[in-house]
Amino acid sequence: MADETQQLSDMIIAVLSTNAAQRIHFSYATGHVTGPGFGKVVGALVEGKITPVYAPQLGTEKAYYDPGGNAFYLGFKSLGARSGLLEGLILHESVHALFDIERLHMYVEQSEAAAYVAQALYVHGLNAAAYDAGAPCPFTEGPPIAAWEVIRGRAGTCFELTDAECAGLVQAMKDEPKMDYKHRFGTVESYDGV
Repeated sequence: MADETQQLSDMIIAVLSTNAAQRIHFSYATGHVTGPGFGKVVGALVEGKITPVYAPQLGTEKAYYDPGGNAFYLGFKSLGARSGLLEGLILHESVHALFDIERLHMYVEQSEAAAYVAQALYVHGLNAAAYDAGAPCPFTEGPPIAAWEVIRGRAGTCFELTDAECAGLVQAMKDEPKMDYKHRFGTVESYDGV
């Protein structure tokens, strides 16, 4: 079990250490998502303050960060053929971990929107030249596609988002039938620190 935890931790740290992650820099609501900020998540993993857990019951393309338990649940143990999209998912959940470390107070939908934007920026950063030249959006479902629209023309820059700019993304989250946290929209996320 300790080897599995270390393997998952190493995988998360590797994603957060990439150039694609380190180039992310934006603000939304009370959160600031930056490459150096992900260093706090790396530190918490190394110090054992956040525990990665293999959770096959989630499915092979799912992950979840639990701020109450300071646990990073992954439905996969390796990245495999869909590595870029799974890395983006790790990045998404790392935003929640960062906000937990920083004990931020924000609405659930703001937290999720920031995580989706970071996920889109990360995936864009993996192959920026191709995407900037017009390669199609790599995502296939609502919220990530909406986040891709939010980052259009902003990737590789420092920017601040408003609720109005994220309205389409929030609506996509509300419209997505597979989202199990919609009932919590309008409530403050429980980021209590690690």
